Amino acid sequence: MAFRCFFLYVYLLYELQGKCLADDRGIVLGVWNNASLSTITKIPTSGTNQITTIPFPLNPINTKITSIAAVPRNKMLFVSAGREIFAINNYSIWQNESLTFSVIFSGKSYAFGQIAFDHLSNNLYWCDGFLNWIAMKSLNVNNTNTTYKVIIDKHLEQPEGLALDPEDGLLFFSENSPSVRIEKASLDGENRSVIVYRSLLRIMSLSTDTENNLLYWADLDRETVEVCNYDGSNRKVLRRMVDIPLTGVQYFEGVIHGVSLRRRKLVGIDVNSREILYEVTLQIGDPFVLAVYDVKTNTSLTDPCSGQYCQHICVNTPPGPKCLCAEGYILGADSYSCNERSWFYDKGIIVNNATMFYMLDTRSLNGQAERVPYFQIPTAIMTTFAINAYSREIYFADAKRNEIYKLDIYTNRYSNILSTNPVAGILKY
Repeated sequence: MAFRCFFLYVYLLYELQGKCLADDRGIVLGVWNNASLSTITKIPTSGTNQITTIPFPLNPINTKITSIAAVPRNKMLFVSAGREIFAINNYSIWQNESLTFSVIFSGKSYAFGQIAFDHLSNNLYWCDGFLNWIAMKSLNVNNTNTTYKVIIDKHLEQPEGLALDPEDGLLFFSENSPSVRIEKASLDGENRSVIVYRSLLRIMSLSTDTENNLLYWADLDRETVEVCNYDGSNRKVLRRMVDIPLTGVQYFEGVIHGVSLRRRKLVGIDVNSREILYEVTLQIGDPFVLAVYDVKTNTSLTDPCSGQYCQHICVNTPPGPKCLCAEGYILGADSYSCNERSWFYDKGIIVNNATMFYMLDTRSLNGQAERVPYFQIPTAIMTTFAINAYSREIYFADAKRNEIYKLDIYTNRYSNILSTNPVAGILKY
């Protein structure tokens, strides 16, 4: 009898587990004060739906989750919190106790910025509103959690909203200073164009409807949810969220799901009728971001990069797949391999003492400990220097010989260009 009860218990346990996995769909919330990843075990469809919330507390409790990207087919979440982006493996709406965390990238700033995942080519993208760039990294190759590629950093101020259409090879992002606008680019950061620039105040969250080529966004300060075509045409205010400013939105199956930090609310808006489907006040701290999680989501399209064999990164662009290299590397002549560009980083801070130049990676501003490349000229007494970043040259004054030299960062060779009196400063113009 005892064995029969045991097998009945195991059978019921597996039945319950199977039901949970088959119905593994809901909404994941990034909550502040106290920090948690809280899950709503159903995707609400109306105001009459009963809401069940399962919290998963995080440590430290003052952690601020600024963005979440869900990859249900791989049972994964990506979470941006503080200076790092984490991968959460073995994720399930019902099985939070099995979570495992790993750091995917370390060295971002504390500033707000969405993350987005390219489910076709397995690339992760993020905005950094303090460093003023949009960066990415491939999850297909084994690399350190400090390897990355900046794809957009010119003429970019306070990027915060980010959304992708991997099938069409497109990236959408918002800039919130000095003039607010929404831009479109290829997934490699090229072919930028402004698609919306009027009547915007602060866009912190974007989302795409990839089947209908529509872009949705929440304007935090205007308290609106809006939509337009991918080229910016046919812009409409979907709903005015009076006194319910949304910090995060996601489109899913004809509904915009949004979360309001100020009002601690979760809302759903029907994109066709523009009516509120549900509005729920949450009792779980301060919800800031959300992600819809559904294991039945169909993402079984063929990866255009599957036959490219890129050494570092492959992205799908409108003309087709393209190889990219991580920071500090340049694409080889074969368009696949990556060669180290120089002993210095592409972006950073150069300092010197009497005999050496040192370079700190820009991410060191965020406390990121990493290698410090240097170049030594032991016979010199360097008093001042100037940089030509375009040609990657350093001009420096040697007080020992009263001469000015040019150092080529590519070749590590330096040469005399001028004999002079003692030099107090150099300006390269």
